[in-house]
Amino acid sequence: MAKIKILGFERQRELLAIARARATPGTDGSATMRLSARMLFSDADLEFIENNRTVAAALNRTLSNLGKRFVEAIRKVIVRKDTIRTRLFLTGWKERRVKERSSVNTAVEVFNDTPYSLYVHPKGTPKSRTVFNVDIVGGLLPQFQVQLGEDIDRLRPTIARALKADILKRAGGGRGARGRR
Repeated sequence: MAKIKILGFERQRELLAIARARATPGTDGSATMRLSARMLFSDADLEFIENNRTVAAALNRTLSNLGKRFVEAIRKVIVRKDTIRTRLFLTGWKERRVKERSSVNTAVEVFNDTPYSLYVHPKGTPKSRTVFNVDIVGGLLPQFQVQLGEDIDRLRPTIARALKADILKRAGGGRGARGRR
């Protein structure tokens, strides 16, 4: 597979402005998907994560890494399907962490602001068979939902260690407490 060449920041902005100018008013064809980890935690877990910077940072890293892997997988699908014309559809995919009714990031959103990103389809295929609907939402999204669960499962020992340390600290039985008295 050929190496994916990403457009420069300024060139992306230029092409995005041109695409938005050509778009029909009132039709925003930009694509957005959200993978939420909120449902994988209890309210008590979320409260603990909100109050523990170490665990919140680990969750941020986990969500960010998942988003980056998802964007890379989307780009590989686009190259494989040969739906590249201006490279804006390819390079327009980005990820951002999102706070869902919480003070910490609990979701990752993968999006493409290109106005026509919902409508791109391989040449010679029906217009209803878009890359977004069939290949990304139908193929990649379920895989990354599973990966989110697996990533959170790998994060659970870190949460358990931090919770144990917090309980010991509150009980006054932290490490080295006896030697300092």
